[in-house]
Amino acid sequence: MPDQLTSERYTEEKSALVADFFFGNEEYETEIETWIKGEEVRDALERQAHVLLYRVDGELAGYGCVGEMRRSWPPQDRRADKIDVSVIPALGVLPAFQGKPLGVDYTERYSYQIIQDLIAIAAEYGHKILVLYVHPENAKAIAFYERLGFVDEGPKKDKYRIMSMTFPDEVLGPPAPTS
Repeated sequence: MPDQLTSERYTEEKSALVADFFFGNEEYETEIETWIKGEEVRDALERQAHVLLYRVDGELAGYGCVGEMRRSWPPQDRRADKIDVSVIPALGVLPAFQGKPLGVDYTERYSYQIIQDLIAIAAEYGHKILVLYVHPENAKAIAFYERLGFVDEGPKKDKYRIMSMTFPDEVLGPPAPTS
């Protein structure tokens, strides 16, 4: 049985905990490291997104963020109506925990547990669509997300790719209040 993964809410007071995060030297690895250490995490907190730190036996294993936003849908149609969607703007698993624990079904791996936690939180927003962004050179992450049922929606305006998942009605939380 693998060690239990736990989560806790990230706050700016916990920024020292992530100061030494190192995900690797590839461009997409340094960008995911920069996200949790920079303005992006502060922006997410201001928008009331869930930013979570994940631990295994007390040791930091990674982080994830899930929130909501309005965006054109489908994403490649600039004339499309804007709709509310859940979004995972960032997710990072530290190298020591990637592909771990070994010798178990992939559903017991830490990366799977983290994304499933974020998906469950996203469903609580009540939006039909969940969007995440992934660097096009991160082939392992793209294959992982596709295995989970995400669909590649094509490039975002910047260098990232948009991937999406549609929630079945039975897993959605109550509809978000309208203003």
